[in-house]
Amino acid sequence: MVCCKGEEFGGWCEPCSTCYVDPIDNKEYCIFHAPKDHKRVNDVKFNEQVHDLIEAAIAGKENCNLSGTVFPGDISFGQYGKARPLPPIDFRQAIFSGPAVFSSATFSDKAIFSEAKFNADADFREAVFSGETDFRWAKFPGRADFSSATFNDMALFAEAEFSVYANLLEAFFKSEANFTGAIFGGETRFTSAIFREKATFLSAKFAGRADFTLTTFKGKADFSSATFGAYVSFLVTTFSADAAFKSTYFNDAAYFQLTTFSGNAAFSWATFNGETVFEEEEKKTFNGTVLFNKVTAGNAKIFFRGVEVGRQ
Repeated sequence: MVCCKGEEFGGWCEPCSTCYVDPIDNKEYCIFHAPKDHKRVNDVKFNEQVHDLIEAAIAGKENCNLSGTVFPGDISFGQYGKARPLPPIDFRQAIFSGPAVFSSATFSDKAIFSEAKFNADADFREAVFSGETDFRWAKFPGRADFSSATFNDMALFAEAEFSVYANLLEAFFKSEANFTGAIFGGETRFTSAIFREKATFLSAKFAGRADFTLTTFKGKADFSSATFGAYVSFLVTTFSADAAFKSTYFNDAAYFQLTTFSGNAAFSWATFNGETVFEEEEKKTFNGTVLFNKVTAGNAKIFFRGVEVGRQ
């Protein structure tokens, strides 16, 4: 018998026997792709089978394919640390029904979570991603915690959806980070994060408070056409290269006190609807070309406290 999801996900589950037959359409499912309430084993036994596949991949120095897997309850991968990391792994379109714990886990190579759905909390605190990381179109209806996570290669979060809370406090992006079109529905924290290469937030939407306090952007930072629906803080933020806020929409207060733009800063066509403050003390705020042409301010007040804006 063949799982009806086998062909869609590359046939990795073909050795598995049928676990569930849908009484309506008679489609057959293996234990990994069966709906969460039709696994025929408890969550502990199911998780053991998942870990068996991972262990086999590690032993054989192979990729581990878990794409499309429906995880019925809590599961933890924290045991796969630096000494015994996860193999290259594919969680594409996986559904995590309970809390998914990857805290302190190390991914030895590529990690694919594209279109995965985390229905409960997703814990990636202090996780280390050694290869390319793909969370494109992933959905986080619960809390997502990537605090102190390290991304050694490209990190892709384009069009990911964080519904409640996204915590990337002190996250370290050593290569390009792409959040194009990402949706942040609740509070978002990038406090003290470091972006060593280009960081792209093109057309990203922040519905709740967004905190980039003490964040360091060493490569180009692009927030063009992004929307900040609530308060946003760039306090003591460092932009070492060019920063683009073209056509960016600030619907509430935006604070850039003690922020440093070492390269060019472009706010052309930006819209400011709340109090906006640029303030400098010992360090100059703007050190390159500054563009504020065709800005829309409405009734908002924009303050440049002690700031020299020489080139516009």
